[in-house]
Amino acid sequence: MKSVSKIFFCTLSSMILAGALWALPGAVRNSATNPAAARIQNPPQTQSASGTIASFDKSSLTLNVTSPSSKSQVEALRPQSTKTMTFAIDQNTAVSGTLKVGANADVSYRTDSNGNNIAISVSVSQ
Repeated sequence: MKSVSKIFFCTLSSMILAGALWALPGAVRNSATNPAAARIQNPPQTQSASGTIASFDKSSLTLNVTSPSSKSQVEALRPQSTKTMTFAIDQNTAVSGTLKVGANADVSYRTDSNGNNIAISVSVSQ
């Protein structure tokens, strides 16, 4: 009777250990080797930019963005630097107002895996 219970205990322990080892690589594989799973867990953050529309077409928008002025008096005397930013516009981009060169615009955007800025929404003010 002792040998039967030892065999049963060893078999049960082996099956539990094998099941645990079999389940472990699946959990690790899903997050470590599957880039799509990683993107779902860490969605890209939305950013925003405001500036003057330099150019646009049906698939892109270019803004001249002026850096915000500093609160110190010394910094306020320095000329503001202008940076050009380009955004891709697709069928999911919401545009409020009429795109027009020289108009002011606020753009909410995300950056894709290739470093391109994708416009989520564009709000144009005259």
